[in-house]
Amino acid sequence: MLVRCISTLPNEEQAKRLLGSYWPGKQTFHVEIGQEYIVFAMSIINGESWVQIEEKGFEFLIPVPLCLFEIVNGKVPSSWEVCIKGVNIHLWPSSFYKDQYYHDKLSDGDPEILENYREVKTQILKEGGVKKTRTDEL
Repeated sequence: MLVRCISTLPNEEQAKRLLGSYWPGKQTFHVEIGQEYIVFAMSIINGESWVQIEEKGFEFLIPVPLCLFEIVNGKVPSSWEVCIKGVNIHLWPSSFYKDQYYHDKLSDGDPEILENYREVKTQILKEGGVKKTRTDEL
């Protein structure tokens, strides 16, 4: 899945819908208007869609409201699996579910998790027909 940033922050209406997951004035998302991002995972939290994209220049993922993007390519990676937790729905690569602290360990640079993340990234890029992302150029 490939998305293009159309806004760096939710508008007032979007912010109201995201309350509980987004704190206006206290949260930014480190995205650039016009920039395309590979979506590595998607979640529906309290009825609102969030995508996980790679932080620019880093090998870890950040959650960003989908309302900040337009979908360029909606093809869903074959590695994604659905998990329902209460009222929330997650579509993540299966390996993201194997370790309860996957995202924390990825942010910390855990070698085993980082190796897995790189494998997932390679697979998602191949399936999406993407050869290079901006973060690969940095």
